[in-house]
Amino acid sequence: MVLQLHALLVPGVVTNGSGGSAPPSPGISFATLAAVMAIALIAPLLVNLRPSLRIPSAVVEIVLGILVGPSGFGWIQVDRPIAILSTLGLALLLFLAGLEIDAARLRHGVGRIGVAYLLSVCLAVLVALAISQVEHIESPLFVAFALASSTVGLVVPILRDANQTETRFGQLALAGDRKSTRLNSSHIT
Repeated sequence: MVLQLHALLVPGVVTNGSGGSAPPSPGISFATLAAVMAIALIAPLLVNLRPSLRIPSAVVEIVLGILVGPSGFGWIQVDRPIAILSTLGLALLLFLAGLEIDAARLRHGVGRIGVAYLLSVCLAVLVALAISQVEHIESPLFVAFALASSTVGLVVPILRDANQTETRFGQLALAGDRKSTRLNSSHIT
């Protein structure tokens, strides 16, 4: 049993039916996926250690991802299972954000959503231009649109944790975030 679990977690280790190790074979390793699932389990536990801080678990997950990923210690690299899972996760997140929006409550907020979107894009352009002065960036405009559209992963969990998804503010935030993600995605592609 332990050897079979080890085969799932360690790349290149394949067990045969009797529990012994077979020669390494090229294939897909799920070690990175197991590490990501461990982080997904640990993040809410860390948040619940100090509930007075009121930090969303999504923020802790992002920080842990930076620490163990290629930008941090480099313990985890993006491989095929993680790439597939991230694509499915983003699609599910956007779908769930769309389910949270009540279009009937937003009739009077369309102008504010548009102004907020323009402000977020302008701010993202300024940040991208500032970053390009310090670090070489091929396309600051691409970075700006990526910055302006990457908030849906934080907005939905934060609003849900604060029980604000059903309030007028929560609905406007979700709609604005969803609109900016859709418009920025069309500019990037």
